[in-house]
Amino acid sequence: MGDPRLIEVLDAAVRRSRCDVVFPVTEPLQWLVWDQRPTWEVSVYPQVEGPHRAARRDKQRMSELVAGVGVTIPRQLPVSSRADVDRAVRELGLPIVIKGSVGRGGNATHVCSTLGAVQSATQQLARRLIPAFAQAHIAGSTYLAGGVFDRGRPLRFYAGVKSVQFPRRVGPAAEMRSSNDATLSELARRVFAAAEVSGLASIDLVRDARGTFHFLELNPRPWGSMEAAVRAGVDLFDVLVRLWRSESIVPRLDFRSDMRTPVFPLYLLAHPCWFSGRAARAILPDVRRAFTLARDEPALAWHMLHRLSRVCVNW
Repeated sequence: MGDPRLIEVLDAAVRRSRCDVVFPVTEPLQWLVWDQRPTWEVSVYPQVEGPHRAARRDKQRMSELVAGVGVTIPRQLPVSSRADVDRAVRELGLPIVIKGSVGRGGNATHVCSTLGAVQSATQQLARRLIPAFAQAHIAGSTYLAGGVFDRGRPLRFYAGVKSVQFPRRVGPAAEMRSSNDATLSELARRVFAAAEVSGLASIDLVRDARGTFHFLELNPRPWGSMEAAVRAGVDLFDVLVRLWRSESIVPRLDFRSDMRTPVFPLYLLAHPCWFSGRAARAILPDVRRAFTLARDEPALAWHMLHRLSRVCVNW
């Protein structure tokens, strides 16, 4: 994943700026560095050892790794053939989740209610050259837990429910509500420890009707709703820079609970955020910040616009 020609651009930028730390902020960039092994690879943060790289590249493998430390995951089955598809539907029932082994923002996740939809989803992923697998569908609310970590040890931590998602059920958060749930926090920390995560990262989980949390996926990078963590009192980026400097950091894992945060720009597309009035209250300060960002950091502003347009196109 990732255009190999990008390494030449990155190489020139690293040499020109004499970077102390190179921080890939997407999985494809991380994988590209692993595959191309540039001379400045030692400056890349975080350093991920070989045994964990395979799981970082494959959502199904990561789920299996997490299950190995006692965290519940939805049952998974292959869908590499028509017979596999029929078996998955027969054993997991409908609706069923067809998921790509790679993907972000829900763009390779399909909740299918008919056999035809399952076949269409697997064919679509095959055309994109993305290996697919099936997961049992678990009805419930989707939660996120994330923070700053050092080899699996949490330094800062946040958790909350995706009170509004766009697209509904499979998309990223358009609104977050912080939740200081002890069970959720304990399970999340077990996942980050098992995956030996360093730096910024988050996980998604779903909570079923009985209150059981099921792990869905790990996102070993900055995530789209980090603003919700900041508003809940979690200092992310200052701690990350101190980590790069090898400073001693005292873990602080508390955060304000039950705080609702509309997530810009996705709440602009989510009807529930407008019906509740929270989008209307948030839009003016967010638009001002967007104009300031466009003036001061045009490349970053363009990235946010691209992200919003990509969501519109994907769904």
